[in-house]
Amino acid sequence: MTKLKFIYIIAFSSLLIGCEYFQDKRIYTLEKSQTAKIVRYDFDYKPTKTDISFLEIRSNKDSIQFTYKVKEDFKDSAIFEFCKYYYNRDTILYFQGKFCPLIDTKEFTINEKKIKLKKYYYDDELSYDEETTIYFNDSIGIVNLYNDGWMSIIGAFETGYCSMKLNEKLLNDTTGFYPRKPEHPAIPESSIKEILKVLEKEN
Repeated sequence: MTKLKFIYIIAFSSLLIGCEYFQDKRIYTLEKSQTAKIVRYDFDYKPTKTDISFLEIRSNKDSIQFTYKVKEDFKDSAIFEFCKYYYNRDTILYFQGKFCPLIDTKEFTINEKKIKLKKYYYDDELSYDEETTIYFNDSIGIVNLYNDGWMSIIGAFETGYCSMKLNEKLLNDTTGFYPRKPEHPAIPESSIKEILKVLEKEN
């Protein structure tokens, strides 16, 4: 699956599956509603643009649901939707109809406060290049999405100061918790000259 197709599907499809409890039409109570920025990056980890979405956090006795929408309208289709069940709060995240396993955790210190970030892995065996690492906090929701197939950042999610600082720390991480910026090897000058010679002959 190409990156563009993957992002199109993940960003604009109506997520009808969501949480299993949501499918059963069990009642969710709105806990919080706020604006969320989604910062987009190029392959060199440089920000290119910022999209605005609306985050709704809903819960019931079994789970908590994070829904990101383009419009502040309960009827609007979700662009991202995640669900956490209380009984397996640290091991499983439900996303895009898949149970995503927890693969790592790390604590970051922001203003002398410890904040745990959980790292989940999304993989659809029937698709290509859709493998995604999800950086998630139980209170904040999504912090960052990284496409492993294309080695690129899908988006950094900012809902306030903490999420903004967490993304800064992720992008500067050197421990392997977050992928390093891909290195682009320099082309030797001799190779450049050879390429120019070939182009001159063709012209």
